[in-house]
Amino acid sequence: MLMLVHFLCARSMVIICASLDEFDAQETIQALRFGEQCQRVKNEATVGQSHVTSMIEKLDERIADLESVIKAKEQWVAQEVRRVDENVEDGTYEATLAAKSGGETVRTFKAVGAESERDELVKLLKKRAKLSGEVRTQ
Repeated sequence: MLMLVHFLCARSMVIICASLDEFDAQETIQALRFGEQCQRVKNEATVGQSHVTSMIEKLDERIADLESVIKAKEQWVAQEVRRVDENVEDGTYEATLAAKSGGETVRTFKAVGAESERDELVKLLKKRAKLSGEVRTQ
């Protein structure tokens, strides 16, 4: 006895072999139950695209959206900090300037205005790298 289960929506096929012999009855019943379970399976075919590829495409879209939001919201702000240089030699021009101004002026620039978007972008970039295999996970 031969039972053929064929899935039409995808190219999947299961062939169940069964025997009418009483010696093989238990194995035949198990095989027929397996065939019944296979009939309930619903396959979805995708054309040349894996699930990971579609996830990466969705991440790329979100990354592009975040980059445009960050570009629109973010501003660079200059910050000036006075610090005292403890390694200045006495009697030098540098020591004279430090005494007049109260220390060295250090100017730094910081991006502000899109901190939450920047954090989300970093997380998405890490997730994309992990999915695409660019970064080894430990």
